[in-house]
Amino acid sequence: MRRRWPWAVVGVVLVLSFLAGVGVSLMPVPAPKAATTTSATPTAGGSGVLAALARPQQARDRPRIPVGARLTPSTFRILEHGTLADLYVARDASSRICLVAVTTDDHFAAACGTDATGLPASLRLRFTAAAPGGADPSQLVAGLPAPR
Repeated sequence: MRRRWPWAVVGVVLVLSFLAGVGVSLMPVPAPKAATTTSATPTAGGSGVLAALARPQQARDRPRIPVGARLTPSTFRILEHGTLADLYVARDASSRICLVAVTTDDHFAAACGTDATGLPASLRLRFTAAAPGGADPSQLVAGLPAPR
């Protein structure tokens, strides 16, 4: 009988461990906090984009951070000042029209059209921006409608 006692203890420990694992796996898991999604459509869409690109660049048209080698800095025109991002229209090195977002946390995202002569289809840009003060990041969507 003395030799069975340690095995009984090991068996009880194994059963309790198994039941504890099952109990933990059945506990509800809190859902991860989803990012907030915001949508913005600049007022200068479609052919208004071509008009914005045709006007002379002003100081407020220049983004405050470098925006990569593919985008042409002299073509930037501000479309909308936002609380989480500024939206610009610009041209890339291939002269395609691009929608560019420069976020308050000093990142940028861009989406470019397929044609250098205009904007044959609407353009949509999805990006993430963190609010000032360290708030949770938000998913943002901006778009330029196609000309009619």
